Amino acid sequence: MAVKALNEATEIRNLQKVMSLAPVADSLDDIFVAPTAFVDGISFKYTGREIVMIRNTHASSPFTWTLKSVADALNRIGDIGPYSLAAGEQATILINGSGFTNANGDVTIVMTDNTVKVAVNRTPNQT
Repeated sequence: MAVKALNEATEIRNLQKVMSLAPVADSLDDIFVAPTAFVDGISFKYTGREIVMIRNTHASSPFTWTLKSVADALNRIGDIGPYSLAAGEQATILINGSGFTNANGDVTIVMTDNTVKVAVNRTPNQT
């Protein structure tokens, strides 16, 4: 299998600086995506503006997720995790790109079950 790369247009939510007074239905919903194969995980392009939420949607079992590392400028490497989520729990993280983005600028999160889903919310540029 292969890592599921999130679709920039349909699977990553771009947050808005100014919200509509009458938001359209579903326009404020987070987009949680399951991996194609949990052992391969999910990846997305890192911009430095991501708020990442990881949720265990299983009804009764705990599962884990791991943020995969790559060698940084000093050749250090070290995954974050495995981090355990009980059934129904969610974690929210901000990622420092150094040591966690591959040569293509992607970040990868792997999980121990397809019921562990990831939502990536991207904040607007601050310009």
